[in-house]
Amino acid sequence: MISTSQTEAQPDIPWDDLRGFFFDGRLIPFLGAGASAFNNDPHRAAPTASALTQKLANKARVAIDCENVDSCGCKRLRFDLARIASYYQTCISNRPSLDEFLRVEFANPHLTPNLLHQVIARIARRRPMLIITTNYDDLLEKAFDSPGDDGSSVPYEIVVTRADNLAYAQDTDGICETGLEYAGGVLHWVSGQDQCEFKIVAGSELTFDLAQRSVIYKIHGSVPRGNTWQGGFLIAEEDYARFLGRMERGGIIPEPITTLIRTQVKVAATKKVPKYSLLFLGYGMRDWNLRVLLEELQFGRRIPGEERHFAFMRHPDPVEMKLLENRRVSVFDCDLAQVAEKLSEFVR
Repeated sequence: MISTSQTEAQPDIPWDDLRGFFFDGRLIPFLGAGASAFNNDPHRAAPTASALTQKLANKARVAIDCENVDSCGCKRLRFDLARIASYYQTCISNRPSLDEFLRVEFANPHLTPNLLHQVIARIARRRPMLIITTNYDDLLEKAFDSPGDDGSSVPYEIVVTRADNLAYAQDTDGICETGLEYAGGVLHWVSGQDQCEFKIVAGSELTFDLAQRSVIYKIHGSVPRGNTWQGGFLIAEEDYARFLGRMERGGIIPEPITTLIRTQVKVAATKKVPKYSLLFLGYGMRDWNLRVLLEELQFGRRIPGEERHFAFMRHPDPVEMKLLENRRVSVFDCDLAQVAEKLSEFVR
């Protein structure tokens, strides 16, 4: 049995390495819900998964706590967010009602960027980067839009998975066709182009120039830009099933994104490995589909010469740590507010 006492002592956090990776353009921040769920004013922070679970359970008039206690004395929850979302849209209301609930929660005008969002924006002002997030909110975008000392915002563009259209198209023989043209494309928005709404484009039409603009890739959907509702959210169990199913049958990640991520450097005459390191911020790593994404992006294959990857989380489970360490992800037990303060020293 793996216990906390059996794990190795907390290693020193390699802040100097992270600083170098950021400013050499070799680091991809990967933001989870925790990255938006802390703020000096809790009323300005995005809602946590547990808070959303409780709110949906209240709307559905069901209790999320199970009365049964296991042999270890742990009380099991009846629902996680994906399951209660599935129950709510199927048994209580409908999908438009679920989407509207999420839109109201995450498009709340009182939500403001925290220090982590602001630090990433300041680093991106010096060196544009790719940022991947599973968050629906637009707090990172707001941080990029804030004027700097010279009065200008940080150039960026957004690519969003259309979570409302992950279905397959079938030909006359009943064979499933894959590709973003069948999944309705992706949502795309570029700062500085007087574009109010997201545009629906085929993934193959995307081109990126990280020398000019950062790219924010939102895997699980986004609150709308402008007044038109678009895209939906990937939240219910059925959504994850379709998402991972499409990934297995040809990929859900736009080809230009995978090409960008898989830009490789030679480490031997016959081997190439990704040149980027991933920095996971705000994940509870019980999210197993995240490990599927690592597989899809060909990270963590333990090929000699592959860059290290990093994850900051609070009180990580020893089993989760082992799973990630086997993918060359070093896990550090550290509060995100402390991480944001330390990263802010990079750009002072």
